[in-house]
Amino acid sequence: MIKLVMSCIWICFVALISSYLAASWKSNRNEQGPNVKEASSTIELKKTPPLNIPMVRNGNVEGYIVVQFDYTIDVDSNRKLGAYSELYIQDEAFRSLYAGQIDLGHLENYDLLALTKHLVSAVNLRLGGEPIKDVLIDQFNFIPKRELSK
Repeated sequence: MIKLVMSCIWICFVALISSYLAASWKSNRNEQGPNVKEASSTIELKKTPPLNIPMVRNGNVEGYIVVQFDYTIDVDSNRKLGAYSELYIQDEAFRSLYAGQIDLGHLENYDLLALTKHLVSAVNLRLGGEPIKDVLIDQFNFIPKRELSK
């Protein structure tokens, strides 16, 4: 009988310790969660408004490229720059696309990766530092002039 009581006490003791360890392990794991989120929350996703870029060939407007970008920016830099980062991205995109050689009949051949990499490096150079982490293309379309009159 004493062995039975001792066995029950031992089982309760092991169960109690196991529960305590499991709860404290889970608690420590939850405490690490916000730290990870804080580290990743230093980057913010922003969106530019759509940008309409006229495509001029031989002195005539052939149509417009409509482009919109998403970009990631460092939160601290964003506080300092405000909306200026967006303006620099739009300016660099306009300059690159307006002056670029784009086959308007085959936009699928245009190197979008090169464009986004150029935007990141050029904007960061102009802003002095590396506030812009990445530029993503939200939309990229060409609207011929003949379709505008409809």
